[in-house]
Amino acid sequence: MNRPAFRLSRRGVLGGAALAVPVLAACSAPGESQSTAPGPSAAPQTIRFANWQADYKPFQDQIFPSFSEKTRVTVDYELHPSGGPWAEKMTALFVSGDPPDVAHSNSHTDTRFYDGGDIMDLGPVVAREKLNLDRDYVLMGTERWCGKTFALPYFAEPFGIYYNKTMLQKLGQPDPWVSARGDWTWEQMMTLARIATRDDVKGMYWPYTPPGYFGPWAWTWGANFVDWDTMTYRWSSPGAMDAVQRLQNAIARDKTFMHGDEWTAVRTAQGGVKEAFQGGKVLFWFRSVTDIPRNRLQIGTDFEWDVLPVPKADNARPGVGFQAGHPNWVAKGTKKADAATAFAVWLSQSESQDHMAETKFLMPALRASHARFVRLNPGESPAHIQQFPDVFKKPHGWHFRHHASPDGDTIFAPVINAVMRGERPVASAMQELDQQMQQKLVVGACSPYKGTKIPRPGS
Repeated sequence: MNRPAFRLSRRGVLGGAALAVPVLAACSAPGESQSTAPGPSAAPQTIRFANWQADYKPFQDQIFPSFSEKTRVTVDYELHPSGGPWAEKMTALFVSGDPPDVAHSNSHTDTRFYDGGDIMDLGPVVAREKLNLDRDYVLMGTERWCGKTFALPYFAEPFGIYYNKTMLQKLGQPDPWVSARGDWTWEQMMTLARIATRDDVKGMYWPYTPPGYFGPWAWTWGANFVDWDTMTYRWSSPGAMDAVQRLQNAIARDKTFMHGDEWTAVRTAQGGVKEAFQGGKVLFWFRSVTDIPRNRLQIGTDFEWDVLPVPKADNARPGVGFQAGHPNWVAKGTKKADAATAFAVWLSQSESQDHMAETKFLMPALRASHARFVRLNPGESPAHIQQFPDVFKKPHGWHFRHHASPDGDTIFAPVINAVMRGERPVASAMQELDQQMQQKLVVGACSPYKGTKIPRPGS
């Protein structure tokens, strides 16, 4: 494991503006903190907010003015490329001493800035605002790092299995919500995928890159491909290899699941926008809650669709779900600490979170806003949208993140793609992944996941 210091600023560690920590008069309800944000009589200020998700901006543009009206703090919105270019851009901004005040984190790269001393420790803010992150939010794994709180929750991103109800009906197969009240089994999923496979239609597409997407195939069966305590890849462990072999069989041998190459080809054939599931080319699709608005747009009235949970292996082994997502951080070197932290807190609080729930452009991280999120208008899909908040009532996993996660994923993708095409044997390929991905694993001086249990217990 590589442990560089990652001190990226030109002064070593950027100096943060001092935070006032006033005593609060009373406790707040979840999502209603006693913020010390600048009020309407305060002098106008402008803070910079950086984001890498362009499709969030139209919705954020609807609600950000409310924060400005209450605080006289204008939010100057910056859009930057995602992935590696985001990390490069943030690195350059930190080194130049000109970072954004607040940012929507790319959680796969930004832990390097935590360890580099460039991100504010928000522990005092959490204490001041009386935020209870564990009780009131669903977390994704990088809000805390090495015992400190470096980011605040923003949105939840549980995954589920979207399915084509119309296709099931035409096949004469029972809907698992009707036959099993959604408490279905892995064997039922595989059987229905086999029945649905015909001509140019496959039973399922389960994306397996980045590695976290593959997680339920191992976790549900009691295995793992990472030792979280020691931050060691374990793809060559027996349980992990069994999981990879089962998915390889479904794709390469049985041809009931789509390979990633097929999925890309279908998207291209459908104009580069509509996914295979949205075009009626697969029965099942394991994907994020964030695909609800995309499904509504692309499917329209073409067919009826819904969502299921990850199925159980058997009564002793429940299906283990998956949670992705990204939080928001504040630059340690901001010269507008009160305004910046007030905005970061506001993003995690009821006004912003309820707007998110009502528009459904994302699912709120704030549990108190979930009831709004699951409300549907007559005829809206998915009917069982409650499945997404229910992910957190059961065991679920996270992405395994470190300072150079994309570098490891770059190694993972071509190897696992070859395995899923049946071009490489599982055992030797997994041994190669253990060695090569471990060489790319980079963290700071601590073991950030020490004591973390994955799958996470439900609550």
